[in-house]
Amino acid sequence: MIKYELKNVISALEQLNYKIFTKPYMLNIVGIRSTEQPNKFDDTMFVFWKNDSDVWNYSQYPVTTDTGTFWLKSPFDKKLGAGMMKAGQYIDAYKIGKHNGKYTALRQEKPVCAYRDNDMSSIFDYDENSVKCGQYNMNIHKAGVRSEVVNNWSAGCQVFSTTADFNDFMKKVIKQGNLYGKDKFTYTLLDGRGKVT
Repeated sequence: MIKYELKNVISALEQLNYKIFTKPYMLNIVGIRSTEQPNKFDDTMFVFWKNDSDVWNYSQYPVTTDTGTFWLKSPFDKKLGAGMMKAGQYIDAYKIGKHNGKYTALRQEKPVCAYRDNDMSSIFDYDENSVKCGQYNMNIHKAGVRSEVVNNWSAGCQVFSTTADFNDFMKKVIKQGNLYGKDKFTYTLLDGRGKVT
């Protein structure tokens, strides 16, 4: 996982004219995709918010924003191929709910855009012509207690490598939901390959 400076993440969002939330404890949830290929938890979930004193706070966690090798080689839909979320800002696209009916996570509720790759190799091909937008159940959830390899943990979801980090993240998510009486959350995915320094 690459660690980022808060000012650089904010600058990257501003350059893209993306929305930045400034109300106390309203989260800016930003995934930053690394330069590596899938199957490692080498991406970063950068979460930042203002406190009651109008001061920025942040946390960052190791995650994967990539589809694991298992699903690259054996996609749900072999014709359509494996999906991997495209960088962008998805306003109010997530809400608190159950991941696969098992535990509380952030569930995709509005369309997101994803690349598709159907050659069933272990290397994902980023083809702009393959991008489709829709409801793909690309949730934000956790892997195992302390996972090092992605494999089948992600078929396009944004996945925390450890349960402890995910639980810490969800405490912040639930706090926002309790404070503002809504459980809609915006997720922003940045392509960190040379674009966030």
